[in-house]
Amino acid sequence: MTDTTALRATILHKLETAIENDHPCDDLQGCDIALALSEGYVAWAAHLLTGATECEETETLYVEFAATFASDTELQAYLRTECDELCKLPHWTCEKCNSVQWADPDDESECTNCLHPHPGKPEPEDTTCESGVATLTNCEAEGSTFVDWMPEHLRASHDAAGNSGTWPLNGVLRLHVCADCAACLIEDDYATLVAEESK
Repeated sequence: MTDTTALRATILHKLETAIENDHPCDDLQGCDIALALSEGYVAWAAHLLTGATECEETETLYVEFAATFASDTELQAYLRTECDELCKLPHWTCEKCNSVQWADPDDESECTNCLHPHPGKPEPEDTTCESGVATLTNCEAEGSTFVDWMPEHLRASHDAAGNSGTWPLNGVLRLHVCADCAACLIEDDYATLVAEESK
């Protein structure tokens, strides 16, 4: 280990303690600084902290750390490496406040900054028969076709308008139903089976 490497390691050890003192945070999902520190990217954590707020102890040691590099270009390359490694960790961006959340995008969670929920993995599409909307009786079968059904409270005005218009602008509800319920529903003059090409 060269003198420079040894000196840098010593400063980084002190920097770690300084950051913990200046920025006591355990939010590993919403805080870049806390996560970087926990992952061992001390220089990047110090860089973020000194750029965000006044922190005398961290700033002093960070200046000493930077001085161990022959040029600013070398320092920036070192920081970029730590930043790139950190960015390989699972994360997602909150659609409401745009903050980065360090959590698996496939997991359900909420933004620690604004508490906006993150949906995680999309729920499987519900394909259960929807005939109960019309019959008021639940059917647990799987929907296999579509029926356009006019709610009773809209039928008079629909008749007065000459039964004009088409779904979804004419007030009908397009229900995903099973074959048996479809057969029952279309016995009603206000329900029609949707053609395959119209779905």
